[in-house]
Amino acid sequence: MNPKLKTIICILAFAPIWLLVYTILHEGGHALVILAYGGTIDRFWVLGLNAHVSAHGGVYSAFGEGLKHAAGVFLPMIVSTIAFVYYKPKVKLDGYHYCWFLMMVSSVFSLLVWIIFPILSLFRPMPQGEDVMQFISATGFHPLLVSAGAFLLVGTFMFLMFKSGLLKRVFGKAKGKL
Repeated sequence: MNPKLKTIICILAFAPIWLLVYTILHEGGHALVILAYGGTIDRFWVLGLNAHVSAHGGVYSAFGEGLKHAAGVFLPMIVSTIAFVYYKPKVKLDGYHYCWFLMMVSSVFSLLVWIIFPILSLFRPMPQGEDVMQFISATGFHPLLVSAGAFLLVGTFMFLMFKSGLLKRVFGKAKGKL
């Protein structure tokens, strides 16, 4: 089979599976914290664009309330980072590297709202339904501190992708260097 076709099939098969797994991890992160603080899950919905967890009860400290909102971004990041230990840079199939890149970059993109929204909130009201805005409200952290923390996490992910050779495999191939 043509290597380019293999790569396309690999990406087309992986992308929807990873989207579903990422969504389950995101909502699962919220659900785990809710359960840890004594809450009850009423609904756990991960299909479509309206993924959410509905719950009631639970006794939250300021830390717990903040953790509940941050867990949606942290659980997929933690799982992606742990899984990345198994990345093999010498695999010949390009689709393999593109799928790993997709998995890692999805965590980076999910952090962008944690960088941008807090900064914008200094100048105008932001949607209060966003996890990052609820995190800031619950914890009282300064928006620039939240942005800086998210920026450091993005840098860490980029560093991991660089050190592992993933960026070279993905972008070097695009430039014809590999």
